[in-house]
Amino acid sequence: MRLVVRFPGGPLDISGRLIGKELQEPLGQPVIVENKPGSTLGPEYVVKSAPDGYTLMIISSTPLVTLPHLRSPLHV
Repeated sequence: MRLVVRFPGGPLDISGRLIGKELQEPLGQPVIVENKPGSTLGPEYVVKSAPDGYTLMIISSTPLVTLPHLRSPLHV
């Protein structure tokens, strides 16, 4: 399972690593935290990933609210 985080070393990265560590045992599989910095790199990566439930993202609400008003929709 992949857990995508936008900002390496920040609060969301730390939270993502803690959450990933806690998810490994109940899920019975490793959770890999991947850093995808930038405004749309992480969200586009998750949108384009296979819809199998094995790619998740931790993101603050700010980009999800502001990006649709500043840029065209994510490219699927």
